[in-house]
Amino acid sequence: MDCSALVELLSRDGLAAFEENDELAECILVAPHLIDPEFVSAMRRHALRRPGDAQLAEQVILEFSRLEIMRVEHEPLWPDAWRWRDNLTVYDAMYVALARLLELPLVTADDRLAAAAERWCEVRPLRELRPA
Repeated sequence: MDCSALVELLSRDGLAAFEENDELAECILVAPHLIDPEFVSAMRRHALRRPGDAQLAEQVILEFSRLEIMRVEHEPLWPDAWRWRDNLTVYDAMYVALARLLELPLVTADDRLAAAAERWCEVRPLRELRPA
């Protein structure tokens, strides 16, 4: 699961997004280690754009910290991330490379990433997951 999907799910429904969704409740979430600073950075951007939501963003970060995510080192992902430099940002490529390496679908809320990643891994756009 990439950062865009986590931000959307946790901002909208908190941990209930995972606990009450049949598809997500039984999943083991896997992400590159970059998920942590990327998630906090996304919440920072949100709080800067909407200062009144800073406390909400802080609550979302707390929910994120409670979520069980298996984090994977970056080193085995670098070769693919570099190879795909013309098509993906390095950050996006890390998620795609991890999905490919583990032969798992990439869940993303980013339609541009979903379209680009389809040539290297299975993609599950967040909007296509069954609701809770």
